[in-house]
Formats: sequence, structure tokens, C-alpha cells
Amino acid sequence: MMQLASRRPQFAGSLQNIPAVRRDKTLRRERIFAFRADRHTVCKTVCKKEIRGALSRAPEIERRRQMKIFKRFAVGATIGTLSAACCANTADTTTSNDSPSVSPYRAQEFSIDGFASGSIGKQTIDHLSGDTVEHDGRLGAGGGLNFFFTRHIGIGGDAYTENTADHFIDSASGNLIARLPLGRSGVAPYIFGGGGHQFDEVAQTFGQAGAGIELRFMQHAGIFIDARYVVPDRTDNYGVGRAGLRINF
Repeated sequence: MMQLASRRPQFAGSLQNIPAVRRDKTLRRERIFAFRADRHTVCKTVCKKEIRGALSRAPEIERRRQMKIFKRFAVGATIGTLSAACCANTADTTTSNDSPSVSPYRAQEFSIDGFASGSIGKQTIDHLSGDTVEHDGRLGAGGGLNFFFTRHIGIGGDAYTENTADHFIDSASGNLIARLPLGRSGVAPYIFGGGGHQFDEVAQTFGQAGAGIELRFMQHAGIFIDARYVVPDRTDNYGVGRAGLRINF
């Protein structure tokens, strides 16, 4: 009996401590919930910042990806064309030993170009039609110089303007050119690739590649038409077309 009597006060004290224990558990739960809520809020904020940063960097990443693809394509196309041009030049040299060449395209040839130009933006290129070209296209004029070391391989430079309000020259570039004269017909398809600098409307550098065709109706004169795809480092890609007169010496 004495032992039972001695245990009753302790049991009664433990009953009195039950509300305090519950309060402690409740406080611990509230702290855990608050910590989880804060952690969720922090994670949500960080994720939003990361998503916004990724979205803001997306155009620049895409532009860099396109530039890398363009460089690989330009290098591969240039190597392939130069190889074909060298083979054709070797064949022409072998043939010229037997009979004199009458082709209007010669080695050590210098030429001057005068041309009209037109440019269109990437959106117009992606949705190409007569209406979009007429609505969004910009017209200009320019000139260029070319020099061919052989009948097939040469270099060239050109510049053109579409608006003389700010800069007289809007864009200037240099190119490596490979052409393939078709016998004595006076027709010569060609491809080219290079880069340059744009002065107006946004100052930036660019790479470019294109193709065209030239027709010599006289020994020292002809017409040409070509088109190029331009990949600038700060704005969207665009296309430029040219058509003009070429005088060679």
C-alpha cells in the first residue's frame, strides 16, 4: 500500500506535464512546417530565376549554335568546292596543252562589279512568298572587285548601301570564290563564302555563304546574279540578293 501511495504523486505529476509536452510537439511541428515552407519558397524563387535566365539566354544560345553549324557547313562546302575546282583546273591545264582555250574565263583575271541588291529578314525567309518579299524587302545598290588566281579560284570584295541617312556604306565583306565555267558556253556557276562588317542599322560582324551564276556575252563583259545567307553575331539572320554587270580585264 505504501508503494502504491508513493507512486500516485508521480503519476499525477506526469498527467500535469501532458499539456506542456503537447505544446512542445506542436511548436516543433510548426517549426518544421515553417522550415519546409521557407525551403519551398526559396526553391521556387531560385527555379523562377533560373528559368528566366535560361529564357533570356535562349536567343544567344540559338544564335551561337547556328553560327557553329554555319561555320562547319561553310568550311566543308569550301573544301569540297576547292577540291573540285583544283581537279577541273588540272583537267583544263592538260587539255590546253593540246588545243588553245577559247573560254572567256581566264586565270589572272581582274573584274569590277556594279549591282542592285535586295535584302530580306529571317521571318521573310521562313515564310517566303511574293507578298512578304514585296512588303519586307529592302532595295540597295553597290559595287565590288574580284581577282581570280586561276580560272576557278579567286577572291572578291563588295559593299552596298540601302540607306545613306547614317552611313553611306551599310555593309562590306570579303569572300573566297570558286567558279566552274561550262566549256565555251560563257556560263559559270559559282559559290562563295566569307565574312564582313555591317555598319547600319546595327554595327556588327557576320559570316556568309552564297551561290550564283555568271553569263559572259562578250569577252570582257557579262551579267551575274547571286544570293547569300548572312549570319550576324548580334541580330537575326537575313538574306541578300544581287544582280548586276561585271567588267573583266
